[in-house]
Amino acid sequence: MSGGTDPAFAQRLLTPALRLYPKSYRDQQGSEIAGTYTAATAGATRAEILREALDVARHGLRVRLRLTSDRYGGAVVGAALPYVLGSVAGLSGVMLYLMFRGGINTHHEDFLFRIRFETGQGSDGAVLAYIPVSVLAAASAMALSALVGRWALARWFAVATLVAAAVTIAVVFELRRGAHIYVLTTFPGFEMPLMLAAFAALVLAVPPEARALAGHRIPTIAVALAVTGMLQLAWQREGFAWSLITAMPGVVAAVLALALAAGLRNGLAPGAVALACGPWLIQPLTGDLYDYGYDGTQYVLLVALGIILVLAAGSRHHRNRMSAAKPPW
Repeated sequence: MSGGTDPAFAQRLLTPALRLYPKSYRDQQGSEIAGTYTAATAGATRAEILREALDVARHGLRVRLRLTSDRYGGAVVGAALPYVLGSVAGLSGVMLYLMFRGGINTHHEDFLFRIRFETGQGSDGAVLAYIPVSVLAAASAMALSALVGRWALARWFAVATLVAAAVTIAVVFELRRGAHIYVLTTFPGFEMPLMLAAFAALVLAVPPEARALAGHRIPTIAVALAVTGMLQLAWQREGFAWSLITAMPGVVAAVLALALAAGLRNGLAPGAVALACGPWLIQPLTGDLYDYGYDGTQYVLLVALGIILVLAAGSRHHRNRMSAAKPPW
């Protein structure tokens, strides 16, 4: 039945897809979901059936993770989208510009680009030097696609960013095995791909109904410009890695304070800013594993705790507001 309907195949796919829903949700909505799925797959090909089953599975996973727009998780990640895209655009744009311009300088990142000459790794060194380009290109395409309204394309580029980040990190670890013991503090070979992967995961978590960027391009561009300026100052100061280790926790704390002051009666806006700030703590946290006696891990963890508390308070505020909005009957 390659060209027509296959009810048995459709049912086999539906059963595990439904298991992704929480039991309570499945008990209440399972028959309706199954009926809609059966109607949608009637007379469908196997490819179409597979697509419908994947849609059910994605929605089930989203419901289980509470990433629907009626829950705080989905609402806050949707509100964080402009800040996430602005962060991605600023970080990727600056790094691509300096990488091809040859302006990466000092400290960890300088070592990364010199290592091919100092260790005589030849072609391996060239791969090590430019492997971050793949994740930077995928992340840039993700941000640009979302900004022009091509959300389906942006989702594919988000997946590509995750894959490219994983490959980049694996290649960096392999090529530096035995050559440099501080593999966890390789910027841009480790932390930058990890940061972009975290941002890409946030983009994928945005609920389908919260993806419209109409009216949100201005904050996205503003965040991108702010990130660009911050990274330029960091580069001029003493290189990205060391500057981000020492300065970024303070920047995140200041941004959180401003967001809280601007949104005392709105749990969503501070939570969105806090969520978008989270990936920026990756470099300070991993970079503090070594280097010149700097010991700021407790400070970084304290700022991370602040992000968690902001999100927890926002979740409680959102839950109370939703409960008050429900009719008494």
